[in-house]
Amino acid sequence: MNSPTNQLLASILLLLPLISCNQEKGEPLTMTEQLDTLFQQYVDTSGFSGNILIADSSGIMYTKTVGYQHAAEEIPMQPNTAFYLASLSKHIHAMGILYLADQGKLSLEGELVQYLPEMPAAERITIRQLLTHTHGIPDYYNFMKSFPPGLTNADVLKEIQEVDSLLFEPGTQFSYGNSGYTLLTTIAAQVSGKRYADFMQETFFGPIGMNHTVIFDELADSIPNRAVAVNTQGEADNYQFRTVGGGGIFSTAKDLYKWDRALYSSQYIRPEMLQAAYSPVQIGNGSTHPYGFGWFTDDKNPSFVYHTGELNGFRNYIGRWLDEQKLIIMLSNNQREASPELIEAIYEVL
Repeated sequence: MNSPTNQLLASILLLLPLISCNQEKGEPLTMTEQLDTLFQQYVDTSGFSGNILIADSSGIMYTKTVGYQHAAEEIPMQPNTAFYLASLSKHIHAMGILYLADQGKLSLEGELVQYLPEMPAAERITIRQLLTHTHGIPDYYNFMKSFPPGLTNADVLKEIQEVDSLLFEPGTQFSYGNSGYTLLTTIAAQVSGKRYADFMQETFFGPIGMNHTVIFDELADSIPNRAVAVNTQGEADNYQFRTVGGGGIFSTAKDLYKWDRALYSSQYIRPEMLQAAYSPVQIGNGSTHPYGFGWFTDDKNPSFVYHTGELNGFRNYIGRWLDEQKLIIMLSNNQREASPELIEAIYEVL
């Protein structure tokens, strides 16, 4: 798409050598000054509203907060504004499953029939295939007829149970969707013996100090400093579903930074298990697809993983360079996504 924003980003890439130099004094700009220049051009052109956080192995290098937490009420964006993560939540849910596998409480090769025998082709689908979108169950967003406010996992599971055919034989193809991760969070609750939100809070969020992160299920309380999105009609769109799996998490840029740091520790999940999460899935014909366990991978750079999340007006991005422990987080509530060109420009500055 040759949009004005994309044209700007292409121009930024060409101008990076100039951005890095103070044109008045001929002196190199600091990294912070370069990022300020880069983001100001992006914000001025795109109207981005949200939070940006950049880090490396030494810690947080740069943050920026712009726009409105709730535009209709003119509530300014805050550094601790909680955004609906949408599909960016998937890698967090995946880590819950990997934790249980590491504890010997389930096997990635275990079959769905062990936990949810009523689901379609449950005896032919494995936990690993649910994690990697190679299970073949259609995405419920594509076949459910209505999505009322307050929709829960129980509602979605009833619909998935009625699916009469798979998209393909499990393990033979890749098809990104949300049904598999809804099943995974249901399995995690069953195996842990706890409400899923409690399991994640006790296992990860509490110990890591993610004090502004909430699993937004039907029992969740109100969320402080909650971002309200602006949809394509320019209207306030306050997310109302209570499903958990395909999305279902509110969090902040700082909490996601804490999460990123925790994943470099073996305290929660063994490095070997994490390496599998960061590796492309192998499918039946011997080829691979650039997706691991809740992470998109990059064939050209095996140490880079990322995920996005978008729904209504929310547009979120997390990119991690594992060998350098570099991190880019961009959370937006007004449809301004982090394009590959922008991420490349940021990385060039780093």
